[in-house]
Amino acid sequence: MVVVAKKSGKPRRTVDFQKLNSCCLRETHHTPAQFDIVSDVPTHSFKTVADAHWGFHQVELDEDSRHLTTFITPWVRYQYCRTPMGHCSAMDAYTKRFDDAVTDFPRKHKCVDDTLLYDSSVEGAFWHTYDFLELCAKKGITLKPEKFRFCKREVEFVGFHLGWEEYRPTEDRLVAIRNYTVPSQPTITDIRSWFGFVNQLAPFLAAAPVMTPFKDLLKKPTGSKLAKDGLAYYDSTRPTAAITDWSKEGIGFVVLQQYCLCTSADSPFCCRGGWRLALCGSRHLTAAEAGYAPIEGKALAVAWCLRKACLFLLGCPNLVLVTDHRPLVGLLSNKALTDIVNPRLFRVKEQTLQYQFTMRYLPGKRNCAADFLSRYPSMKTPPDATDEE
Repeated sequence: MVVVAKKSGKPRRTVDFQKLNSCCLRETHHTPAQFDIVSDVPTHSFKTVADAHWGFHQVELDEDSRHLTTFITPWVRYQYCRTPMGHCSAMDAYTKRFDDAVTDFPRKHKCVDDTLLYDSSVEGAFWHTYDFLELCAKKGITLKPEKFRFCKREVEFVGFHLGWEEYRPTEDRLVAIRNYTVPSQPTITDIRSWFGFVNQLAPFLAAAPVMTPFKDLLKKPTGSKLAKDGLAYYDSTRPTAAITDWSKEGIGFVVLQQYCLCTSADSPFCCRGGWRLALCGSRHLTAAEAGYAPIEGKALAVAWCLRKACLFLLGCPNLVLVTDHRPLVGLLSNKALTDIVNPRLFRVKEQTLQYQFTMRYLPGKRNCAADFLSRYPSMKTPPDATDEE
């Protein structure tokens, strides 16, 4: 066990369950795709959003399993009586029990710990929400007051902005592609990075005549193309890869899913158009992050990617994390928390424990899309960019 401080200053207990997870058969539970959820919300409806709090600790462990969670402290050994954070089944086990508790509740949509209620009138929304809160109280489900939104015409839910008459992806999902800063005096490296980004995410545009003048300046690409038709809806059944990068300007990531039948070890660069883009993002660095060592910055990019794409990646059974920093592969794959002395790397490792993934190394010259996003980030640094809670 290791005790670390939250940003609020409160202590947080961290237990490394890597060895336990490797011996466990993960409990799985199906959650509908985010697009399927929001597309089923009626127009002209009043929407209420609630977010669960301390969900894992609401699931009690049976007597025979508690000893498996035993951890040691300087004073004595302890074991969990309720589901601990970091166990591979924690998310799906909690989600299933939450879903079972509210399965018959009307006019609601739920995704993991987020719940949306919809009604045609304000009065209906009041009594509907009252019944939901009463049900949560009876079932022992706790909610975050600061995340609660009551009877709104427009809300943000599972990565979408739900308006009065339509819905659309939230701005932070679109801005990474749409609004990027063009350098005033681009170098050959800048042009190669930009061209590689276009070539991977929209190869049909890279092959257009308008791109011809740039081709003589560029090195021939060594990797296959990742996406054929732009953004694709996330499919939880497909193999998934998250590619990240960090530069002195920002951090960026792309989430890709396999649409080909290749079994090559070169995935996700096995064939042209075989892997399609499901999500991407980037942001500027804080003043402190700009001074990180390369391994700290690359680790930060991984942690931020997992956080921003958690609705896609948490519980993903076939996730591959790709980085162009080789030392990070071993650190995030099998190194124990007790062996990590760097506090920044410790925090990143701690944040990855609840995810199941394999790490792969990718040479930087092939990491075009994430490299471009990190060099030209489009999002301002959010206030909670380094929030450790």
